[in-house]
Amino acid sequence: VVVGENYQEIRDMPQALAMHILKSLVNDASLSGGLQPELMVPIIRLSIDSFSHPDWSIRNAALQLHGAIIPRLMGQTCKTTAELFHKLPGLEPFLLNKLTEETEKCQLISGGLIPSLTLICRLSPSSCNESFNASFIACLKKLIGHPVVQVRQLTAKSLLAFVPLFKTKSTTILLCEDAEALANVNSQAPLRLCIRGLSRTNSLHGCILAIDEFLNRCKDVALSVEDWEIIRKAVSGLAKIEKEHP
Repeated sequence: VVVGENYQEIRDMPQALAMHILKSLVNDASLSGGLQPELMVPIIRLSIDSFSHPDWSIRNAALQLHGAIIPRLMGQTCKTTAELFHKLPGLEPFLLNKLTEETEKCQLISGGLIPSLTLICRLSPSSCNESFNASFIACLKKLIGHPVVQVRQLTAKSLLAFVPLFKTKSTTILLCEDAEALANVNSQAPLRLCIRGLSRTNSLHGCILAIDEFLNRCKDVALSVEDWEIIRKAVSGLAKIEKEHP
């Protein structure tokens, strides 16, 4: 009988085996039909929480389970935030908690942050519930200047999920104003989508990533010629950033 650390080196932990079984249940169309919506939230929580487990086999199983969960949740068409949180009511507070989760002193990033953002950034916006839109945007503001570039990239994409389509133009313009303020080290202007105390360079980079995401969405929104002219003027103000902050 192999016990202790040696056991972990040559055998998967029981928790890992359990998650592999859950992955099969989620993945298999003939089996997943029996999974009730209320069972999906504990499975999602288990997957995301296990990303920070010290045992590699459990982290690996969590990664595979998470990879099965996302297509199961999204389905054939992209779900809106309102649809998903209505179907899985326990998911909203859990994801909010993960976005604000404190890291250990030796960690640069909490284990559940990237898998949470990976799920969120696949959602479409809804204008049905301004309260949770505002709650998530407040959390994402604090991540826009994160020192890890992958977090900044996912945060920029995730912002789209909580800004309704009709606010696309106004948000794009506000982001451009924030980017200009961040580029000006002497500026005292309020930073609406950036947080003070983080690196201005990282915040500027995250802000520009968000601008890129919103500009791409502008192409899919019915904007007038006048709207496009306003956006063009706002974006043209960023030209100096390329020269001053290469």
